[in-house]
This record gives sequence, structure tokens and C-alpha cells, in this order.
Amino acid sequence: MEKELFSQLIRELKDLGFNYCGITASGELSLHPELDEIFHILVRERMDFEILTNGYLFKEKIFPLIKSPLIRKRIQLVGFSLDSHREEIHDKNRVSGSYERIIEAIGLCKLLGIPFYIKTAVTNINKKDLKNIILFTSGLGAAFQSFIFPEPTKKGLEKGIFPEPQEVYNIFLRLINWIPIFPALKIEGFNPSNDLFSCNAFYKFGVDEWGNYLICNNLNDVGIYPTPYKGKECIGNIKDQPLRELIPIHISMLSDILEWRFRHKEKIRKAPLSLCTWCYFQFGKADEWIKSFPQSSWARWLMQT
Repeated sequence: MEKELFSQLIRELKDLGFNYCGITASGELSLHPELDEIFHILVRERMDFEILTNGYLFKEKIFPLIKSPLIRKRIQLVGFSLDSHREEIHDKNRVSGSYERIIEAIGLCKLLGIPFYIKTAVTNINKKDLKNIILFTSGLGAAFQSFIFPEPTKKGLEKGIFPEPQEVYNIFLRLINWIPIFPALKIEGFNPSNDLFSCNAFYKFGVDEWGNYLICNNLNDVGIYPTPYKGKECIGNIKDQPLRELIPIHISMLSDILEWRFRHKEKIRKAPLSLCTWCYFQFGKADEWIKSFPQSSWARWLMQT
């Protein structure tokens, strides 16, 4: 996102009473060529924030900025993407040296007294190591360990990255049983009863690098839309409409989402799928991979609807 557009966005957020935002990226945050100015915009507008990074360039690009007292005052949390507690697995999934750089970045956060958390995507690569990951990140002093379940994509299904839906749900059930032992454990996308109201769209929104207002960041850059895309999840652009107009449109769209979920509530609650998967289906984000893999168990669960 260009710094001028980012500055406009933060001013509008402050004007509407927002005091906190999360800064992430379609790629990697530390690659932004004007990251220094982005952080100082947040400082000037007195906006507290958190970031999510893969940690690879943390020492070179992020640490020199956040150690500044003005930025340190505003940054509240740093998230790191970690695929495994084992170096060889994480680096195989990323690039050689990534694991060592994350550990170093965590040490730098602790040096500054900045809380950090670990986010791990559950895949066939690491599904048997989740408890060891929790033990590892607990030992590092993470504020919490977050597990996410990636949504099916054509490329992911081709590579066999995803466990089968029932296995994913069984993993989720096992994880929630660990919460009494590991209170700092967070699980995204699922809940025990598949509560129809529990998804991000009911309490968050996102703005992408082109200024598109998205009812959910999870729908960002998914599917066959060209970029900058105009899928149904994109309800406008902050270059054309102020947030005070876009947010009410967002709220009104929730009734359509809920109406769809109420109509299919029995299917949703019986299927071993997260609300994210159903939302991908509802918004047409699953069309491409369903056509390519119509016999997959993922497609069969969805097409029963």
C-alpha cells in the first residue's frame, strides 16, 4: 500500500474512534519499501498496532524501527509464522535459515519487552507435531500459540498439503481438549458447536494494498479474480468512498451471510468443515478447485448442500 493511501486510512480510522489495527501483508511485511514511513504514520496518528511477519528480515528491516521509543510505545504485539518446532521441517517449507532467524527475532522482541505470538498453519507436514510445537513456543515465552487450518486451493490439493476434512476436525477437537493444560492456545476458524455467528466478518474488516475494503481478510487474493479484484467480498474502495459509508454496507451484508447460513445450518453443523470453508463456498472462492477436484472429500461435503 502506498504511504499516502495508508495515511488516509489511518486518519479515517482514528476519526471513527478506532485505536488499534493489525498490519500484515499479502506477502511479507518487511519487504515494504517504505516501512519506516508506515510505522511513523501510526505514531503520528497515535494508533496502537500489531504486526505479523515470517521473521526472515526482522533483524534487518523491522527491529531497527521498533526499537525507536516512539514506535516501541505503539507496537503492542508481534506475530511470527512458524511451521514446526523442528528446524529442518520449517526450513524445508520456507527457505534455509528461516528457523534460526525467527528464533533470533523472538530474542530481539524479548529484549525490547514486546509480547510475541506464534501462528502455525496445520498441514500434513506438521499435523503430528502440534503438541511439541505448543511445548516449544510455551518454553520460548510466547503470549499465545495460534493454530489455523488453511482452506483448500487447487495448488494445495495438487500437492496434498491438506489433511482430509474429518481429520482436520478431529485435530481441532484434540486441540480444544488441550486448552485447560495450555490456556495460551488459540484455534482459528473452528468452534465446538460451529456457532453461525463466530467468524471474523462480525467484528473485523480489512483493507488491501489497493484500498479495497474487504468484509474478511481471509477472502483476500483467493480465487480466479484478477488483481485488483472485485469479488463479492470487496464492497468498495477507500479511494472512492469513506469508511463511514463502507462500514454500514458491511454490516448490512452480514444479514445475507446469516440468511445463507440459517438456510443451511443443519448441513453446516453436521459437516467437519469450518465456517471459513463455508464462507469460501458461499462467496464463490471454492469454484476453481471444486471443478478441478470434484471427487475430493472437501468438494463432496460442500456439494451436499
